[in-house]
Amino acid sequence: MNRPKQPFFRPEVAVARQTSLTGKVILTRPLSFSLWTTFASISALLIILFLIFGNYTRKTTAEGQILPASGVIRVYAPDTGTITAKFVEDGEKVKAGDKLFALSTSRFGAGGSVQQQLKTEAVLKKTLAEQELGRLKLIHGNETRSLKATVERLENQKLHISQQIDGQKRRIRLAESVAKTALGRQELSGLGMVSSDLAKSNEPVYLVKIKPDKPTITAYGEEKPLQIGMTLEADILHEKRRLYEWVLELIYSMSGKL
Repeated sequence: MNRPKQPFFRPEVAVARQTSLTGKVILTRPLSFSLWTTFASISALLIILFLIFGNYTRKTTAEGQILPASGVIRVYAPDTGTITAKFVEDGEKVKAGDKLFALSTSRFGAGGSVQQQLKTEAVLKKTLAEQELGRLKLIHGNETRSLKATVERLENQKLHISQQIDGQKRRIRLAESVAKTALGRQELSGLGMVSSDLAKSNEPVYLVKIKPDKPTITAYGEEKPLQIGMTLEADILHEKRRLYEWVLELIYSMSGKL
């Protein structure tokens, strides 16, 4: 006859193990922690996608000045006299044969005073000369500011190229190419309104002439005519890359200096 199998431990041992003085440890996670974790994960994913698919185009801001395409034309009267009538307005288009002013060469006026007419004529000449001088000062001042801005921009480019040369040998060849070679005609042909008339200067840059789409500019909802001597700024677009490529280039450039 088989005996029933006796347990190895007494029943009291099993009961003692089931009873714990400290109880079970339960870790609870609040709902706010889950929300913040989800928000951080989504934000990190969006940033990664933005760096991968986003792009940025490097650009250079160039300054210029509005000048007549054929230069400034000065019209002189065949004889000295007094302007008695004006037939055109400032900024109006004229062609050969149009009347501009009515000039009186009579030495005697209605009162018969020659001295008075000469005085009036001298005052008029002085006024016109002062206006011409003021306009020329404005044009030369704008040209001076434009040249100073160009010199400063070239100095910044020189400093940037020097830093790249110190960074890595691969950038040396590219920096020398950029420093010695100006933009070609094919590269400039995609800049929009750039004409094919490119005047090459002694410096590694090109003087680019552009033609505006219209003779006016919209300012505060109104059309304002373009005037000679006005300054302008234009953004010249260069290479276009993904955002992560710009970041990697910055990291490579910094690592080369360490």
